[in-house]
Amino acid sequence: MKDSTRIPKLADNTFDGMLMWFAELSKRDMLFHPDDPAAEIFNIATGQRTFTNEEAKEIDQTLIALFDHHGDGVYDAAHPIFMKACGIPLDA
Repeated sequence: MKDSTRIPKLADNTFDGMLMWFAELSKRDMLFHPDDPAAEIFNIATGQRTFTNEEAKEIDQTLIALFDHHGDGVYDAAHPIFMKACGIPLDA
């Protein structure tokens, strides 16, 4: 049976795992700021919610686990992915 969620699985609860999770969200055009509740993310072009209730719950559970384990390190993992998505080069 095929998994019906569009949300990538967290490979492991490490910094690299977080980095890959945010990168995969970006690749799937689902990147959002980790402080924003997933249920409140809307597609600007369509006005529709980005995530279903089930997807939002899955994201929230993943982020709770990440923040519990890494604290503000979650932002450190998300930052380079956001920069790339915005086309802003990282400092060398």
